[in-house]
Amino acid sequence: MAFAQDLPFDLIQPILEHLTDRTDWNSCCLVSKSFNKVSIPLLYQTLDSRIITQSKSRNSHIDTNNLNPILYHPATTLLSRPSLANHVRHVTETGAVHGAILPRYATITDDALKALALCTNLRSFTWMDDTMYGVFLTRFVHIVRGNPIGGGHSGLPLRSLTIRTHSDLGSSVWDSLNSLSGLTRVSVWSMDGPPRVLQGGWSLALGPTLEELELGRCAGVPPTILVTVISHLPLLRSLRLKGVASNSILDLLTYLPLLDNLDVEYLPSQTRLHPRDQARLVMLPSLKTLTVRSNSRIDAFDPLKLYDWIRLLASKEGLQAFKLNAFSLSLPPTSPAPSFSAPKSYLFLPNASSYKTFSFRDLGQTLVPRGFILDLARLHSASLRRWEAAEAGVMMISDIECLCVSFPRLEILDCAVGLEDVDSIYHAIRSAHNLTTLKLHIQCKFAAVDARSLMLRTEKSLLRTIGVGGILYQVSIAFFSSFYLNSHCS
Repeated sequence: MAFAQDLPFDLIQPILEHLTDRTDWNSCCLVSKSFNKVSIPLLYQTLDSRIITQSKSRNSHIDTNNLNPILYHPATTLLSRPSLANHVRHVTETGAVHGAILPRYATITDDALKALALCTNLRSFTWMDDTMYGVFLTRFVHIVRGNPIGGGHSGLPLRSLTIRTHSDLGSSVWDSLNSLSGLTRVSVWSMDGPPRVLQGGWSLALGPTLEELELGRCAGVPPTILVTVISHLPLLRSLRLKGVASNSILDLLTYLPLLDNLDVEYLPSQTRLHPRDQARLVMLPSLKTLTVRSNSRIDAFDPLKLYDWIRLLASKEGLQAFKLNAFSLSLPPTSPAPSFSAPKSYLFLPNASSYKTFSFRDLGQTLVPRGFILDLARLHSASLRRWEAAEAGVMMISDIECLCVSFPRLEILDCAVGLEDVDSIYHAIRSAHNLTTLKLHIQCKFAAVDARSLMLRTEKSLLRTIGVGGILYQVSIAFFSSFYLNSHCS
């Protein structure tokens, strides 16, 4: 039997990197000197802070006036052992920590700033704030940018910046952010105040390096401003936009030749594309990952426009993953109303008999057009590996078969489907030799023995995860190894 201390040092890090729980890395630090040397950098590479309230008494009854707030922040440790700051790569700060009135931690902001200045290898900074304390973010930006506390600090090698706030941080905060350059990823989700879309010259500063961009609030921004900002970012490979009209998105994409990951909303526009912009559609990028989100109140009346728009987005070969979050099933008008004890978010999941008594229009749902599937297959048959459309519309079991035949490299399939029995599933996926995950959103009679028979339908089957009606079935590699060993020996 091999012991942990007998492992070659070069093998320890590849093994421990597969752990994700900080408590596991903390335990590994106590195993041996070799494990400690590998675990310490993993333990301190990602740091965050939080406030936990505990009752001052041991009574089971919780008194809100007798709660003791406890702050967990890495600043104290980093200041006492500065060498640990060399391992820090990702830091998350929250406005609630620095805005709360905690007498025991009166100097927490100053301590956090001093500790952050020690993280000379910092690559990613995230600010989470649901309060009105944006002024604290400005002080952290000064440290990142290179405004030291006491001098001798020339800035941090930051590559990724994420800001998620419910309040308007104020013009002074955004002006300080505009001076940051060299970033490869920026994510801005500011839900109050004027929309922030890298205007004010920030897009020019980020143009030579930025590859990933998320703008969580673009509603109300004139298309001309969006075009100007995006045209300054030709190196973008990943883009997520929320609140941009569909026609404007098509125009924006023509300025991004390297884009391969797109996550957007479908918001129908009342205006048509200018003939000049239509001619530019030949410049659309070749996407590898496409995620489309939409509003049910719009699409339920005219879903075909949505699919025509997606055809344009995916008009170049090479799409590997497609995800459509359009709208979910609603309660049919003829179904009995839920009782008062039922949860408010009542969701109707059809079974086989439902498809005989209700039309899809009654279900508040539409069929995913077969022509849309075939059109995608003409361009992406050799590349598509993921199809996730559980909330986009109902698919018939014959559509599932069409997907499996049309996309032979399909690995993940997630959809809402109408089916009669388990045998129909077996028949539909018989051509999906590379399928590893199958999720069908419908209520039907399905048990663990059915999941096992589907996973073991052939000796070369790769199917390891099956979800039906909200129940997930998974198996381990050890199970399959023992199964095939026993079957071959018998």
